Amino acid sequence: MKRIISLSIIGILFAIVLYYSYQFDNLFRIFFFLILGISFFFIFYKTTSGNYTDYKKNQKAISYLPTLIGIGFILLNIGIYYHFENKLNLPSLIKAQNHGVYADFKENGQYIIKSGSWATKVHQYGTYKLEDNIIIADKLKYDDVLVSNRFLISFIQNSDLINQLEIENFKSGKYLLEIDSNGNEIKNRLIDFDKEHNEIFGSYKFEITEDNRKNSNAGKIENGIKPNN
Repeated sequence: MKRIISLSIIGILFAIVLYYSYQFDNLFRIFFFLILGISFFFIFYKTTSGNYTDYKKNQKAISYLPTLIGIGFILLNIGIYYHFENKLNLPSLIKAQNHGVYADFKENGQYIIKSGSWATKVHQYGTYKLEDNIIIADKLKYDDVLVSNRFLISFIQNSDLINQLEIENFKSGKYLLEIDSNGNEIKNRLIDFDKEHNEIFGSYKFEITEDNRKNSNAGKIENGIKPNN
């Protein structure tokens, strides 16, 4: 009974840590996996050996019940692992990143968005639809950076920008821009201050690192928006 309880507690804890490793980045999760994994398989080995000895004595299949419970937890964790790994490894349509955000829009209409500071990123899963050059996700807001569920695929050049500080740190290319329901560019990023110390805001621009659309040059077509920073 003690081994059943031990296997159950460690198996459940491992499953919880594994599940949340796909929801949040955690710098220490590898240590949790090592401690729980080594503990589980040590107890599982001792349990299996003890069950075999018990079976030889009483010839009852029930002797292997603790072993079967341990196998059940192994299969549970394998199932969690493959469920999320399949999501991550689906073919990508568009990938973009910048400002602590990593966005992966899959070909099947699902997405994975990771946002936040290093080692503490939140992983969010959902669905989206693509209308011309606009991606519309199923959540209205994600965090203080991602305040919209609409992203415009746009080709931006340095000459499109006005603020000198942003121009110096910007390279021309395809980007995702947050827009509101009316198609207006959202400017929620503090860029600089003017001579009167007034705040100057611009938009968060997420560089597209992969574009597997059939017409991947669609972002270069006039889209009705011109960034104005």
